[in-house]
Amino acid sequence: SQEGEDYKVDIAYLYDSSRKKIGYLEVVANVSELQRLIKAVNEKQNKLQDSIKDLDHSFKMLSEGRFVSVPISSDDPLLGLKENANESIDSLKELVVSLKETAKSIASSVSDISTSSSDIAKATQQVASTVGLVNGQNQAEITSLEKTIKALDAVSSSISQVTAGA
Repeated sequence: SQEGEDYKVDIAYLYDSSRKKIGYLEVVANVSELQRLIKAVNEKQNKLQDSIKDLDHSFKMLSEGRFVSVPISSDDPLLGLKENANESIDSLKELVVSLKETAKSIASSVSDISTSSSDIAKATQQVASTVGLVNGQNQAEITSLEKTIKALDAVSSSISQVTAGA
């Protein structure tokens, strides 16, 4: 036997025909390599579990709207998966920033359109009143224009609320 080695010993008794012990059989096996393999598998399993926990944490943060990269080590068993996850997280972050900027731009444009439409409606009403041509048809067009302006104001308000919360 060598120092630092592990052995498994099995013993079986041998009997004669009258069931009297006449000896024993001993089997000795070196299980050192098996023990090393079990230890290595356990270490890899622990690394894999830790790596999965890292992914789980980052995806949980992502589901809450926080863009947290997945930590990576050079010997990570999920290295490629984590690199892809981080690329996806970065792309999503850039997309959200771009969408917020676009939403703010749209909100500003809708607000400008609403203001312009309101000014046009007032000017049209003043012209119609001045000329004295306010009849049923013109009044219906003005009412329709006013409804459109109110709808644009509602859209502008909604977009402003969305961008304010972003």
